[in-house]
Amino acid sequence: MIVVFDLDDTLYPEKTFFESGLHSVAEFLSNELKLDYSLIEREMLKFYKRNGREGIFDFILRENGFPQKKYVQRCLSVYRKHTPVIKPYKEAIECLDKLIDYRKYLVTDGNILVQRSKIKALEINKYFIKTIPTYQYGILNAKPSTFCFDLIRKYEALEDCSKLVYVGDNPQKDFVNLKSKRYKTIRVLTGAYKDVKLQAKYEAEYIISSLKELTPKFIKTL
Repeated sequence: MIVVFDLDDTLYPEKTFFESGLHSVAEFLSNELKLDYSLIEREMLKFYKRNGREGIFDFILRENGFPQKKYVQRCLSVYRKHTPVIKPYKEAIECLDKLIDYRKYLVTDGNILVQRSKIKALEINKYFIKTIPTYQYGILNAKPSTFCFDLIRKYEALEDCSKLVYVGDNPQKDFVNLKSKRYKTIRVLTGAYKDVKLQAKYEAEYIISSLKELTPKFIKTL
């Protein structure tokens, strides 16, 4: 069995990357615009709790009287290029160690440079044959497309899709097309989507509450 993992909210809490990015943006704005660093960070976090992430940089610039058009893209660049302070879930490392005898890949959506920086910061590259940011093949080949999984099957010379299992957290895109091709799918109930329930066709074939459950013994039953 080939085991393929998602990244965000599967192997580490994605919220910590977001918070790390806001920290870097607050430092940038403090230095660039002579604003109080701690105040900027608090205001952005308050906005996030009330409204979500959309428009957060526009908000902080508008509130402090600075031109959004000039600085929003710079804030976004700082956010994307910062060196993230993030850690994998403890159970994720334990799981990867237990699966040492399995050939493993990582498939993740998102900005290529951002996803690569996350992988580097988490120090998990060593666990995988290959880490694949889907956007390097174009956004149309991001999940729910099976393009990258089909590539892995070719790398491994697998004719039977059921010999590959994908472990992810987001039922909105992670499993629906893989299931239609008879790939195996496992949903781990972590992160922002842990309480989301969708129609059966979107759900993984197997659901686990933690990566602690993903053992060699479990995989042999798939």
